[in-house]
Amino acid sequence: MKTILQKTKMKRISRFLSGLLIAGLALHCAGGGIGGTGSVSGFGSVWVNGIEWFTDSAVVTFDGVPGTEADLRIGMVVDLDGEPTGATTATANSVSFDDAVQGPVGSINPVSATVKELTIFGQTVVVQLGATVFDDSDPTFAFGSVALDDVLEVSGHVDGAGVVNATWVRRLGVVALGQTAVELEGIIHGLTGLPSFVLGGTIVLVDGNTDLSELAGGLVNGRTVEVEGILLAHGIVQAGSVADPDALPVNIADFSLEGIVSDFVSLADFRVAGQRVDASNASFEPLDPGFVANGVVVEVEGPITNGVLVADEVELESGEVNIHAEVASPADIDAVAGRVVLLGIEVELAPDAELQDELDGLPGFGLSDVVAGDFLEVDAIKVGGGVVLAGNLKRIPADDVVLRGPLGGFDEGALEIEICGVGVPVSGAGAFYDDLGAPLSSSEFFAALRLGAAVTVVDRLDADQATIDAADEAELEE
Repeated sequence: MKTILQKTKMKRISRFLSGLLIAGLALHCAGGGIGGTGSVSGFGSVWVNGIEWFTDSAVVTFDGVPGTEADLRIGMVVDLDGEPTGATTATANSVSFDDAVQGPVGSINPVSATVKELTIFGQTVVVQLGATVFDDSDPTFAFGSVALDDVLEVSGHVDGAGVVNATWVRRLGVVALGQTAVELEGIIHGLTGLPSFVLGGTIVLVDGNTDLSELAGGLVNGRTVEVEGILLAHGIVQAGSVADPDALPVNIADFSLEGIVSDFVSLADFRVAGQRVDASNASFEPLDPGFVANGVVVEVEGPITNGVLVADEVELESGEVNIHAEVASPADIDAVAGRVVLLGIEVELAPDAELQDELDGLPGFGLSDVVAGDFLEVDAIKVGGGVVLAGNLKRIPADDVVLRGPLGGFDEGALEIEICGVGVPVSGAGAFYDDLGAPLSSSEFFAALRLGAAVTVVDRLDADQATIDAADEAELEE
């Protein structure tokens, strides 16, 4: 029989959730100034990675075409260059947007009720309800309406496996062979002297009209390129241009980057979002640097010297969060701000969060309908700065209290673990499990813990559903 912990697992989502956080402050001006690469999180000026950028005099471009700030959308990943004006403010000289991929949807794999894996030119694109922003220029376009042969423009971040974790998606129409404009990136292979090569499984045709002016060194097997062109047939693109992708900075005085750890060799040699990092002399939060491992999301800060980010600070970030709990008091609900507190954790609703009432079936259910004593189920992610961002909120009948999230700390002597800043006593846990659901002893459970790992705890239905007084079950997730 499966435990409730196994029933609440969300398989394969963590890769996407982590990938959403590959944003971070990145300086592109060699030796000075300030720059940023990340997804737009707000306007009234432009907010990216916690920095407020004033863009009144900035040059704004979209794939190299002039535009305006009014053309920007929440969720778009942009590059900015400018000058700092304060600790969290800057004046932008330029703002540029370049999508991650643009083309027709070739397949759709529903991973869960809130996550889908799409393929575009053979490249996996992961979208999530409440976390991926679906552009409202087409009012019929939403998470549930994505269809085969939809031509999508996707902005987001690419993880170590080459998966695009979408932060913003726009539907441009339905594929029309010989007319549909596409964009793709990949490694050239199959170049034999004929006017074509292969990116992934897509044949790219090159002729005398193809612009190669931004491709230093010409076409060579094994190099990474960006292609813009027209879809002639499924799997065949006529290239209008072939160019070098944006390069990582080489020497920067100050740099802050949030992303997924990959290629970990040691604290002196690993990568974050493709950027090589040396954290051998960094300070860490939490203090134990053992959390730095492949697949874990971190924020690193420091200068870049000769292409290596020499980290001063490394901080553990992000993870998926699932909460089943009762609202403790009216003060824990702020419908205007779109916030609710559960188990002492402040949860913010994503702009396109889905809210449902499975208790009373109230039409048009919203946060303003929630009252103290209501039992809620929330699916969310822990993003930078400790914010928990919810894509799905349901009012449901009272049940066991459940908290699932990244492990922030643990104390075997005190029999306590920390999830999302909440200390959870597990002294009363009658059952511990590993990531396959196999029973563990208390000592085996604590020996298997690592910072950043996903852990689920359950407090069985009792008189207090607004707190976890002592977990009855604890499980280490995969």
